[in-house]
Amino acid sequence: MRFAFAAVSLIALAPVCGAQQLSPTPTLVCASAAQVSRIVAEAQSRGLPAERIVAKVKRGLLIRTPSPRIVAAAQAVADRLEVARAALAPSPGPADILAGEDALSVGVRVDALERLRAASPNQSIAVPLGLLTQLVASGESEKRATAMVTELVRRGATSSQLIALGNNVNADVGRGARVDESFDARIDGLTAVLAPGATGSATAAALPTTPSGTGPKRPNTP
Repeated sequence: MRFAFAAVSLIALAPVCGAQQLSPTPTLVCASAAQVSRIVAEAQSRGLPAERIVAKVKRGLLIRTPSPRIVAAAQAVADRLEVARAALAPSPGPADILAGEDALSVGVRVDALERLRAASPNQSIAVPLGLLTQLVASGESEKRATAMVTELVRRGATSSQLIALGNNVNADVGRGARVDESFDARIDGLTAVLAPGATGSATAAALPTTPSGTGPKRPNTP
């Protein structure tokens, strides 16, 4: 189903070659469309979630990015998907790979992905990666954010607790707080209910929450 989605989306993106068209809908030039098609096909053949590449191309077209830059961005996404899968080995699911690509795209290092995987070798770490991405994109030090999120995972913080933490930090930053100050204040409330070696009991209610969406929010990036 994922591969079919990517293929159909590429058909929609492709221009009619060999003809001059006046259209309000931006399209890739023929050579660039062929390059993007190859990038997506190669990603599919390697079992990567290629819809992320298609989404990147669509956004580039929407904001009328020059075709060569769209091709370069598509290749960069494909490369990050491959790196993320390797870092999150042995058997990361699509959600983990996509979250890993997100993290790499904002400057999180490969070894940070590996550390998070080591802290939770048998569970999805898409949510912790999402929190890490949010923090780094908001201005938190990558090294510090990695250490703290990894420690929360190691101590058994649940996905619900991490989502609540991310939402609260996001709300604080939206009200003008610095991300590091908000993170420090909010993390105290969570670590207080996570004993060393805890298994992550249902204590999310002990962490104050703010009305928000369904998970940590990643700021929009080009």
